[in-house]
Amino acid sequence: MGPLGALRAELEAGGEACATLDLGSGATLLVSARGGRVFGPFAGDDDPLGWWPEGEALRRTVLEGGWNLGGERIWLAPEALFNFTDPHRIVETYRVDPALDPARWRLERQGAALRLSLDARIALASGAATVGVRIERTIAPLAALPADAGVATAGYRQTVAVRQTAGPALPLVPWIIRQVAPGGVALLAASGPGVGMRIFGDPPETALARRAGLRRVDLSGPGFYKAAYHRDAIGRGTIGYVRAGGPSGDAVLYGPVQREASAYPEALPLDPAAVGQAASLFYDSGRFGAYGELELYGHRDPDGAGRLTVDCLRLRGDAAALEGTIARLAG
Repeated sequence: MGPLGALRAELEAGGEACATLDLGSGATLLVSARGGRVFGPFAGDDDPLGWWPEGEALRRTVLEGGWNLGGERIWLAPEALFNFTDPHRIVETYRVDPALDPARWRLERQGAALRLSLDARIALASGAATVGVRIERTIAPLAALPADAGVATAGYRQTVAVRQTAGPALPLVPWIIRQVAPGGVALLAASGPGVGMRIFGDPPETALARRAGLRRVDLSGPGFYKAAYHRDAIGRGTIGYVRAGGPSGDAVLYGPVQREASAYPEALPLDPAAVGQAASLFYDSGRFGAYGELELYGHRDPDGAGRLTVDCLRLRGDAAALEGTIARLAG
């Protein structure tokens, strides 16, 4: 049994509702009501780019109600309101409210799409209050896909909306987090020469360099860090991940629908005066489980809702052709 079958079997054995979404070209998503997770896209039964705990670790996470199921999840930003109490001791004071994750989302089909929704009251990290939120997500196959010789492409669009239903008014936006297996290279397509910022740990210089164009950050070997990027750093660029093995390779690219910097209320924890955060990279070679994360933050619409629309492309093929496709799509 490959990763898709094993993952679904473990979730269903734990009583968790799941559904698959056919993306065409042999690609499939697995969506779980537990934690509102999106896993994949799988190519057949295989997903070398994804990360989730395997075997007994996955079984224990499901049975014990742990949040770290891997895959792709939605949390809330600004992160400082919900996940830590001290910006200078983020790791030591970090928390995840189980009302948000691993909450059980409502999972239903809507035509060719899947829809996840959650109504919850989430505690602020300070303990001062709770806020009511409604999160709605639609995951639908992409009808039009880029075509390059030697590269197989599948994709989906995820549309997320967050509305506050109770509590003190806050500038909430959705925060999408995609976990990836270690051993590859994260991609940041920067349209301007903005600099990345260290949040914690020891990010490599490639994660912090002031450089326009396609940045590449190695997510392999020893390391534990998070780096974040404001709108002036990545502009309207793409965030992604690529792994190559011999003559072939795999990649995932996230192309967000962006807004002006003022529509991004998230601020970097160590620089609260600088608003407009749009992306982050996280890497852990073993402290909490060996994986990396690609993170994107939503924007605020004039009607007060927090929104995020992201097109995700899964690319497989000849390594040289794959590099050319990445350069074209992320450039």
